[in-house]
Amino acid sequence: NQSGNLALNPQFSEANEIASIEQHITPLTQELLDAAHALKKADPATRTELLNQIKNIANSRKKLMIELAEKDSKAVKRHVIAPGLQKKLPSEVQAMLETEVTLEGTLEWTVADDFDKGSSKDEFFVASRRGGKTKVQMTDFPKAKTGDRVRIAAVEIDNSTIVASSSDVIVTAAADVSTNTVKKVAVIIFKQQGAKGNPPSVDDVRATMFTNSNSVKAYYQEASFGQWSLGGQLAPEGDIFGSYSIALGLQSCDIGGWAGQADAMAATDGFVASNYDNIVYIFPFNYPNTCTWGGLAQVNAKPGRAWINQFLPGTIIHELGHNYGLHHAGAFRCTDTSGTRVTISDNCVTQYQENGTNYSTEYHDSHDVMGSSQGQRHFGAYHKGQTVGTSPNWFTGSNTVTLDPATSVGGEYTLTPIEQGGLGLKSLRIKRDYMVNGSLNNGYYYLEFRRPSFFDPYPTTSPIINGVLVRLASGYGVINYSQLLDMTPTTTSSDQSLTAGKTFIDSAKGINITVQSVSETEAKVNVSF
Repeated sequence: NQSGNLALNPQFSEANEIASIEQHITPLTQELLDAAHALKKADPATRTELLNQIKNIANSRKKLMIELAEKDSKAVKRHVIAPGLQKKLPSEVQAMLETEVTLEGTLEWTVADDFDKGSSKDEFFVASRRGGKTKVQMTDFPKAKTGDRVRIAAVEIDNSTIVASSSDVIVTAAADVSTNTVKKVAVIIFKQQGAKGNPPSVDDVRATMFTNSNSVKAYYQEASFGQWSLGGQLAPEGDIFGSYSIALGLQSCDIGGWAGQADAMAATDGFVASNYDNIVYIFPFNYPNTCTWGGLAQVNAKPGRAWINQFLPGTIIHELGHNYGLHHAGAFRCTDTSGTRVTISDNCVTQYQENGTNYSTEYHDSHDVMGSSQGQRHFGAYHKGQTVGTSPNWFTGSNTVTLDPATSVGGEYTLTPIEQGGLGLKSLRIKRDYMVNGSLNNGYYYLEFRRPSFFDPYPTTSPIINGVLVRLASGYGVINYSQLLDMTPTTTSSDQSLTAGKTFIDSAKGINITVQSVSETEAKVNVSF
């Protein structure tokens, strides 16, 4: 936690920036239409000059539309000039304007994680049956998964900028999902042409993935309450192929090309992609010279592919998490109207500036491996309960209780450790919509209780295990970020939990949460409205 007031309020900064762009686009659009109307009445002597002016207006407008698409893709459609009006413009100008297009094909959704810089990049592609692939820019997440057949009502601003929002994506045929409890994993080791250094050895990969006490396999066994494990198609303990030397080099970080060549070489050793739930590619570390990420993965896919640039167990667990439909575990930074840190408000952000330095909170939940996890921490309650496609869905009916302030009376609830299996309550949810970076999200408070385990080795004095963690997130059926809330927002240590004897009051929503007591086996929580 970093104390102090914000030097810049980024929620309003970002919202104002988007509003400013839109406020510039609107008059330019009208100016464009007015000038085109004047062009029809212009005499030949001034026509060329006026046409050039119109082109300049159209070019300025296009630049703003591209800028808007990068910040808020769903806002772009508000400024599309209707086809009937476009037809009234000169043909040279029509070619400079946006057009509405329909894309059909198979969705691919990837996320690249730059852990060192604390930022990520989601990218969306639609692959046609003819083999072409079109990039679609979206600033929100679709209700679709990698491999789904989709139809997208998009806007093409220019040849390299095609824009849509989540509401524009319709799934026409859902991809298969894995029901395997032993996830079949293929690890393919390769070295690119000209790469410096060598990839990890087969023995190191086997130990990290499958056999060490802190292996990726061991993590998923513990985190899933023993419901999931990792194995192989050819060998029960897991399949490792390579190491191979592929012909492609490092110049463009061509993950698709690398995978294609590595797959072809592994096929001679019995690899068949469709036999696996996950395919993990491991190669020599080359961050940040070529690939500016530690790991990259397809989201909610079967088989889910993951490329590991930073060979660490936590990186692999994290990227497989993306394969299983999980996104990041961040932390809200909230302020009141005076700029003072608070636990929750309508002014919560994930990016901010303090003392001239920019910060992002995208990975700032240090108690979930989908955040800046230390020691490969357990997934949080939202992630363990997610039900989208290949998502974990590890909770039974008794593991979750959901309260709605509009219809529930509250009461006392007993949380049992999130690390342990059994029929006890693991996830107490309270319906609560919330604002993030100026946008409204439908969601819930998620309350969970933690105790020390192999992958959650908290010291007995840690506030985290002597209280309850509270996050905001969407419902289990939606892929989104979770946001850890800081119950002690003005302190500087890792003490975000609501500890025994303390009460959190959400006065805006009339929600009161009190941790009555904590023991080695349970936390008793009272909720009132």
